[in-house]
Amino acid sequence: MILLVLGSYHHLKAQDKYPLPSKLPKVIYGDIPDSALKMDEYQNDPSADYVYLFKGVDIHFDVKGNSISAILNYHVRIKVFTKDGDKAALVDIPFYFKNNMERVLFIRGITVHKNGIRFKLNHSDIRTIGINDRYKLKEFKMPDVKPGSVIDYTYSIKRKYIEELPDFYFMNTEPTLYSRIRLINSKYIRYDSKPVNMKQPPHHIRQKIDTSNVPKIFTVPQPPPVVIDNWYVFNVPALHKEPFITSLDDYRWKMKFIWKSFGNPRQILGKSWAIVAAEIRNRQGLLDNIKKYPEVTKIGKNIAKTVTSQKARLDSVFRYVNDKITYDGSTGVFSTQNLKNVINGQPANQAAINQSLIAMLQGAGIDAKPMLISTRKWGKILNQFPSLYQFNGMIAYVKLNGKSYFMDATIKNSYPNLLPVKLINGSGFLITSDSYKWIKLKPNRSYFSMKITIHARIDTSGTISGRVVAKNYGYLAQKIRNQLNSSLSNFDIIHEDLFGRYNNPVFSNVKFENIKKLSQPVVVSADFKIPQYAISFQSGLEMEPLVVGYKMKNPLGNNNRNLPVTLQAPEHMEVNFTMRLPRNYRLKQLQNGVSDQIPGASLSFKYNSDARNLRYQFQVSVNRKNFGQDLFPQLINLYEKWVQISQTKLFINNK
Repeated sequence: MILLVLGSYHHLKAQDKYPLPSKLPKVIYGDIPDSALKMDEYQNDPSADYVYLFKGVDIHFDVKGNSISAILNYHVRIKVFTKDGDKAALVDIPFYFKNNMERVLFIRGITVHKNGIRFKLNHSDIRTIGINDRYKLKEFKMPDVKPGSVIDYTYSIKRKYIEELPDFYFMNTEPTLYSRIRLINSKYIRYDSKPVNMKQPPHHIRQKIDTSNVPKIFTVPQPPPVVIDNWYVFNVPALHKEPFITSLDDYRWKMKFIWKSFGNPRQILGKSWAIVAAEIRNRQGLLDNIKKYPEVTKIGKNIAKTVTSQKARLDSVFRYVNDKITYDGSTGVFSTQNLKNVINGQPANQAAINQSLIAMLQGAGIDAKPMLISTRKWGKILNQFPSLYQFNGMIAYVKLNGKSYFMDATIKNSYPNLLPVKLINGSGFLITSDSYKWIKLKPNRSYFSMKITIHARIDTSGTISGRVVAKNYGYLAQKIRNQLNSSLSNFDIIHEDLFGRYNNPVFSNVKFENIKKLSQPVVVSADFKIPQYAISFQSGLEMEPLVVGYKMKNPLGNNNRNLPVTLQAPEHMEVNFTMRLPRNYRLKQLQNGVSDQIPGASLSFKYNSDARNLRYQFQVSVNRKNFGQDLFPQLINLYEKWVQISQTKLFINNK
């Protein structure tokens, strides 16, 4: 099958001066075999919208004088089967532009229809988009893609940073028939290559090619052969995105490369996290940049004079920075932006804002340090591969009176130990003046928690009314504080946060407490009315008892899951409900309720009613974020019980 749709290299002219091993098919840009054009589906996965016929990279090195660069030539070929497959036409090529570390040399592309008609990618359709202060994208859409088309594109990147090579992914979101890496080693450098997320390593063929014209006489020195490493995989299954994961890249099959020897003659190199920390301190100057703005540290010093305890100083400095800054929405590992301008409200990225926070905390006499992180989208850190480029964000860290405080001042109405969900991913890399330390990210106020009390009554028409009091903690409290600073009305806020499924609720006497007291929960209270909440019959009323705190759809989807679950944050919901029934209406004996408990999570729904009053307590606690595949069936069942409780029908009899 592979040879049929790709073509064999024996019948094609050579792509380069070093032939591939005989068992590997050669794929040449633009040479599309008829079998690929006629292909109607992928037999191993007929549901696939498209497949990667080929995805590969050829790597060689360009040596000029005392400089050496890696040249990475990528080639991607895709067969489109369905209308949904046209998403394969959208191509993003990220590259690290800062300090000219990576440069895209060329991009070529064609779309070939089943009848052989070709459409060439127009270079005017290629856009360059900035992602942050380090990365940009080359973005384009392949022309005239439709079911039956073959997409073929190639591009080349020149990379000055050769201590490591970019990760190469064998696995993609759709099946891949053939994936290959070809590394033409330079005589000056060798790499340590490691497969990641693969139960079995990729196939590997090493070639040693003699390129000399020196006579094969033992008295004449022979030049070393060119060493070429080929890694390849056939028929790679698709890895589909699933809800509640960190990054899909955390699970894709890939290869990593970090140099192990360099020079002439080659010397064994050691890359460690101590070396990475030294590079951050010395070459990047992170700690020096934090200390070079005495005007900023002076503000912290002046704040410290107004309060006595270290904890109060910590909170006051954080509040000052959080109120003053303007966040531009991007993350960063470090910044050279003038911190005076950051404090004065100039738009700044995450690193510049948190460097300002650290500087001001140090001015207040608090031993604050920078901590580098990898966001969820960026992926988990692989400790066996020391590299600065595994990080894409920075927060502030303080240990005070034996307690850890993780801080990010970018999001308004935040406070110490309330980190944005996207930042909590494994461990942080703490940088000190002479060392480093890995610290597990455990910000103890980063959770969703709500405690709701309702006292209500229901009339014979099914209208329910009463008073609700909701105490909101963590992210929920932050959300409400930010909502109050937005254009949303009080009605919009309480409707969205508590009664979102109802079309015509009525609220009065709405009250928000502790808005400025960030260490306290936000307390929301209101009188409410939901007309015709229950369905009225001559014989009684039918209603769903869970008026708030409901979940009408299982967020985990269905049982078809292949990846571990990573929830946003720990979650706690408690509802205490009391409702007075109309005169002459009575409740029958109610069942005991529902309960479930699994490692890290629990659910409980208990009635405590009498004939004239409906009372219950509902609780859900999810105390951890990560659940392995072994616990997934129990976790989805727990959420399914939440849905079932939300949809339960209760009948109140009219005597």
